[in-house]
Amino acid sequence: MLRTALAAAALACTLTFAADAATPIEAFGQLPAIDSVEISDDGQSLAYIRGSEGKRYVVVQTVGGDLIAMTDVGLAKVRSVDWGDADHVLITTSVAGAIDNRDFVAIKGERYIIYSFNIRTKKTARLMDRSTEEALNAALSDVVPGTYKGKSVGYLMGYTIGGEGRRDIYRVDLDTGVGVIHQMGSDEFHDFVISQNGQVAARTFESSAGRWRMEVAAPGKPWVPAGTLATGTIDGTSLHGFGRTLDTVLTYAKGENNDDWNLVEIDRATGKAGEIVNPDHRTGNLIHAQDGRLVGISYTDTYPVYEFYDPKLTAAWALVSQAFDGKAVRLSSWSADFGKLVINVEGTGDAGSWYVIDPAAKSAKRIGATYPGITPTDVAEVRLVRYKAADGLALTGYLTLPSGKDPKKLPLVVLPHGGPQRNDPVGFDWWSQALASRGYAVFQPQFRGSSGFGNDFVEAGHGQIGRKMQTDISDGVKVLARTGMIDPKRACIAGASYGGYAALAGVTIEQGLYRCAVAVAPVSDWGRMMTSEAISTGGSKGVTVSYWKRFTGATSAADPMLDTISPARQASKADAPILMVHGRDDTVVPFEQTDVMIKALKAAGKPVDLVTLAAEDHWLSREPTRIQMLKATIEFIEKHNPPN
Repeated sequence: MLRTALAAAALACTLTFAADAATPIEAFGQLPAIDSVEISDDGQSLAYIRGSEGKRYVVVQTVGGDLIAMTDVGLAKVRSVDWGDADHVLITTSVAGAIDNRDFVAIKGERYIIYSFNIRTKKTARLMDRSTEEALNAALSDVVPGTYKGKSVGYLMGYTIGGEGRRDIYRVDLDTGVGVIHQMGSDEFHDFVISQNGQVAARTFESSAGRWRMEVAAPGKPWVPAGTLATGTIDGTSLHGFGRTLDTVLTYAKGENNDDWNLVEIDRATGKAGEIVNPDHRTGNLIHAQDGRLVGISYTDTYPVYEFYDPKLTAAWALVSQAFDGKAVRLSSWSADFGKLVINVEGTGDAGSWYVIDPAAKSAKRIGATYPGITPTDVAEVRLVRYKAADGLALTGYLTLPSGKDPKKLPLVVLPHGGPQRNDPVGFDWWSQALASRGYAVFQPQFRGSSGFGNDFVEAGHGQIGRKMQTDISDGVKVLARTGMIDPKRACIAGASYGGYAALAGVTIEQGLYRCAVAVAPVSDWGRMMTSEAISTGGSKGVTVSYWKRFTGATSAADPMLDTISPARQASKADAPILMVHGRDDTVVPFEQTDVMIKALKAAGKPVDLVTLAAEDHWLSREPTRIQMLKATIEFIEKHNPPN
């Protein structure tokens, strides 16, 4: 019965219609029309981000579709919404601006600002806009909704400016936004776990030398140190909420007899590590109940996989997965009793659909489409590609095939992901689908060092930037060429962030592979990048610089070997035209990285174009500039690698 009812709902969004002409690029470049759908604890109301005509709104409605409240957030970069309580919706936004680090050095960073929207009075308050201490009017952590003396509040980490500066846990009134120090921290305070009633269960600290420590406490008991945890500037101590009971908290730690990263429960009373809770040492997203208990974990295995500890939840999710078989189904939010689930469904023929699932009633109600301007026939088929690198390492990639074309000798765009310790999720990818709509096959390689394939696979990428991480990409192109599906003589490479670096490396460190390259917000000079990271993120021994040392294999920012893997230092070897695209508000990869590359290419007499994105950040968060990037990319690729 559930299979039939839910399958009918799934079918309703996969019917095909004839298209008179190619869908405009704007349809792919627009921000989602519906995003971040959160259901209330009682399962009766929904809050979500809505985009319309270039503006963003936060909408609150009943599950049945009746409007409760709406607020216009204009051009703000809205990152997420969540429920503070039955009357308040928390809206997280961000802006690029100057932030003082622990040494009071002004750096450019993304500042997160959280608002509380009272859906009854229609009034909005900025959290931490005022406080009982002199404090930064921004949040350094997510808000944990809770109560204090019977009143709804939010708990978050704030930065107290007085004295030498200190990170503290603040308790914030959801109506006024006023923050009060709930528990004092220190300049080394890093993260915390807190219950709904305001009891701090765990906290971590990172010293300026990169040393980590964790403390835990049972209710009413003193703090005790937590043992058997990772140390060092990269593999620091991380907190991930409560365990399967509120007597434990979660952290990732390496095993005693191997190097596998395990999600383990730490006993709050003793500080000792207990059971491993992640299956097969996989990392993924954690699912917590309203009171904070861990009830499930999700990870990627071609499609998203969910494992629950409650048999009833396991059975309910199995029925949902069966109803949308062959699609990427992601759990977005849930009511307090898990009686209502909000899911997002993507895949061939579906650019994204939102549903409210009622497992007991065996029903699915469609909320709306993520990209309503994209029809089912616009969503191209994505195939899983398994291949081996030159050294025999098993690799995976995704190949998006243009609709209506015979998959033989197709022009190709290679689209490596950013990170590099990330991966491409299965589902609808707006960039690859836009390229496919113009007649290109699009290959997304999951090169060594990518996350989601186990710790050994990540470690295989250490020291391999510009080396095997790069040849993993070109090895995939060679395999596709042998199948006859793509024409290796008609290939370009494009990417953003680390993917932008890989695009530059594909025509400088490697040669003879691509007819053009598009690099969005790329790293071009590793020595300069690590030097700037040392200034802004904790010095030469900090986490970020140590991370890049690990992946590049360099001993320092001055290591001469970095020149051999830096496209700006190898610009004279560039053998294809390059398009550089970069946002002026990028706080992750400085615009300087693009400037350096352009100057090096021009000095070497190599062809290069530049598109500057005004007021755009690293993540292409603004619709006009996202569309600008997409149009410029396609125009450039079509010029140098025509699809027909």
